[in-house]
Amino acid sequence: MITGPESRGADAAAAASTDAENDGIRHEPRHDGPVVVGVDGSAPSLEALRWATREADARGVGLVVLHAVWTPDVPTPPGFTISTLRRELHGWGEQLLREAVDNVASPVRPGLAVRTELSSSEPSRALIDASKGAALVVVGARGRGSAFAVLLGSVSARVSAHAHCPVAVVPERHGGVETPPEERAERGADADTRPAAGDGRWRVVVGLDGSSGSMVALRFALEEAARPGRELVALYALELPMPIDDTTLDPEIDAAAQESWKGTARARILAWVDEARRANTENVPVNVEVVTGRAVDALLSRTDAAVIVVGSRGRSRITGLLLGSVSQSVLQNSRVPVVVVPNP
Repeated sequence: MITGPESRGADAAAAASTDAENDGIRHEPRHDGPVVVGVDGSAPSLEALRWATREADARGVGLVVLHAVWTPDVPTPPGFTISTLRRELHGWGEQLLREAVDNVASPVRPGLAVRTELSSSEPSRALIDASKGAALVVVGARGRGSAFAVLLGSVSARVSAHAHCPVAVVPERHGGVETPPEERAERGADADTRPAAGDGRWRVVVGLDGSSGSMVALRFALEEAARPGRELVALYALELPMPIDDTTLDPEIDAAAQESWKGTARARILAWVDEARRANTENVPVNVEVVTGRAVDALLSRTDAAVIVVGSRGRSRITGLLLGSVSQSVLQNSRVPVVVVPNP
C-alpha cells in the first residue's frame, strides 16, 4: 500500500525553522512509529532504502520514504526565478520518490505500507524533524576515507547526533547479515539472500562502557535481538594499564592479571544486562565478550554482525560532544549497518 507524497512546503518549513537540534527538547521515540529513510537517488541511499524496507516489515510498522528539496538562496540562471527552480526540483523530487518506491521498496516487501514525503527543509533538518514521530531513521553512508568523513558529517553524523530516535547508518554493499535464516526460508524469493554469519546466527553487537548512553543502547539492542533467530553480543573493550615496573612484563603474571580484570568486567556486564532486561527481552540470548584494546577496533572487527549498536555518547571527557569519538569512528569505518541510540 502506497500513499503520498506528503509535501512540506516552504511556508511549513519556515514555520518550523527553529533548528531541531537546538530546541532543547528530546522527544521520546515511538516504538509503534514508522521507519523513516532518507533518499536522494544515489546508490548508497537506495541501499539504505532496501535495509529500511526490511526493517519496517520486521517491526510490523509502516515505512516513510523522505526526500528533501532544499534550495538555498543562490543566484539563478537567466530566465529562472527561485520559485521556478523550486517547482522544477519539486517535480523531480516527486518522480525520484515514485521510482524509489516502485523499483526498490515494493519489490523487496510487496504489501508493506509505504508513504512518501517531500520536504523543503535542508536534508539533515528534515530527517531530524521526522525523527520526532519515528521508531527509527535510516540514512545511507557514502564511501570511505576522507571524502566519506566530509559527506557523513554533512548529514549522517548530524542526524545521528541530534535525532530524537535511533538512527541507522547503512554502508553501500555492506555485505552484512540482514535476514535470519528462518525468515529467509519462510519468505522465499523476496527475502535477503546475503549469507548469514559462519554459524548461521543473526547477531546484534552492542558496545558497552558503563555510561548512561551505553545502557540506553543496551536496552535498544536487547529489543532488536528479541526477534526469532537472533542473539545479542555485549562487547566491552578493556584498555589495560601500562606496566609500573619490569616484573609486570612476566607473561604468566600478565596473563593472570588480564584474566582477573576480564572476569571482573564480565560480572559487571552481566549485571548491566540483567538491569536492562524487560519482560519482552528476558529470554534474549546474550554472549558477553571482553576484549583487550580500543573499543573502536573491537567493534569494527565484528564484520559477522548484522548490526552494530552504539550510544550517542560514552565516557567522553568533552562534555559538549554530542556524538562521541567511538561512535564517530565506527560510523565512518564500519562495513555493516550501525545504529546510534540517543541518550534521553
